[in-house]
Amino acid sequence: MKNTADRYGLVSRALHWLMALAIIGLLAVGLWMEGLADDDSYKMTAYMLHKATGFSMLLLVVVRVAWLAFSPAPVLPAAVKPLDQRLAKASKHVLYMLMVAIPLSGLLMSNYFGYPVNFYGLFEVPLLVTKNEDFGGAFHELHGLFAYILMGVLTLHIAGVIKHRFSANPEENVLPRMLGK
Repeated sequence: MKNTADRYGLVSRALHWLMALAIIGLLAVGLWMEGLADDDSYKMTAYMLHKATGFSMLLLVVVRVAWLAFSPAPVLPAAVKPLDQRLAKASKHVLYMLMVAIPLSGLLMSNYFGYPVNFYGLFEVPLLVTKNEDFGGAFHELHGLFAYILMGVLTLHIAGVIKHRFSANPEENVLPRMLGK
């Protein structure tokens, strides 16, 4: 269950892959929603599901950070060059910041436009702020900007994993740690 010195445990792996799939889905649906006409019959359902899943990601990142405090991540293999280690650490920090900033900016955007987040029809997340169209617009811009930055950082993250997977030195391969091998 817990992380070891050289492997991620079951909880960390499950959170990583669940969140990875959800984030990629949220990014894809977010891009798709930008092109929806106001009169599309499924627009409101798409927005409701997007917001509920985004709120879920905010909760999961809190769980993930708490889990890492309880069960620290394994260190990178010594074979990974120091520059690559610094880049990996920096990108990981940026990913975590974005995993908080994106759903939080989406929540605030929705709230400032006067809409609560309906959590899959189970309950509504209470409004945190009063309606303010200008702030809603600002958070809309931030939400989109953060999403595009996330796409870039995710691309770098995946590229780094691929680089180390196919490195001439097999000890640099970090992928098995997140696959449970």
